[in-house]
Amino acid sequence: MLIIGAVLGLFPLILGSVGTFLSVKHLCDKVVLRRGGVTVEALSAHKLHGRSEYRFIDGEGNRRTFTSALNTGRLEVTYDPRNSKRMAVSISLLLAVPATVLKLAVALSLVAVGVVAAFSPVIP
Repeated sequence: MLIIGAVLGLFPLILGSVGTFLSVKHLCDKVVLRRGGVTVEALSAHKLHGRSEYRFIDGEGNRRTFTSALNTGRLEVTYDPRNSKRMAVSISLLLAVPATVLKLAVALSLVAVGVVAAFSPVIP
């Protein structure tokens, strides 16, 4: 019975850890892009599974795509010219920080539940 609790506790622990990592990474990307990113207007190409794919041309003339849950015809996208994989929607940090804090609260609560469920049977 103890092993079942420990194994089941790993699921929220892993899920919460991944959620925490992705939330912090997303916020760090936004901060880095605000300082050294290039903002362009991207046009919606098509929708796929409720998300829109936006296309734009970067400063070097390369075609780039960005996928977002925001379904608008046009979107301002900020990208890092040195790292082609780092892109984000150009929105205010006043909007981005509360959303990230909420995501972190959920993810860290999952981590806490996972730690208690996975390790409390093992620790006396």
